[in-house]
Amino acid sequence: MLRSSGQILEAAFVPLLLLVAAGLGWLHTDVAMWTAIWVMVAELGIITFLAVRRAHLHWWQKTFAVTALAGVGIFVVTVKMLAH
Repeated sequence: MLRSSGQILEAAFVPLLLLVAAGLGWLHTDVAMWTAIWVMVAELGIITFLAVRRAHLHWWQKTFAVTALAGVGIFVVTVKMLAH
């Protein structure tokens, strides 16, 4: 189970470090939260890129997949900002 869930833990590592830094008083909580959110959106794009780079797709299909998924992440963050 750890091997199959390891990627989730790896993706959460940098945002977790930012939140720990905020808990220790090294960063303001707002800065840590916003940075962690945007790091996770960037990770979403990077993970998508790594997933499609060896797929047998045209370059524009790969670009569309990465852009669309990163766009969904940005959309989710925007909706959450408006809702709260």
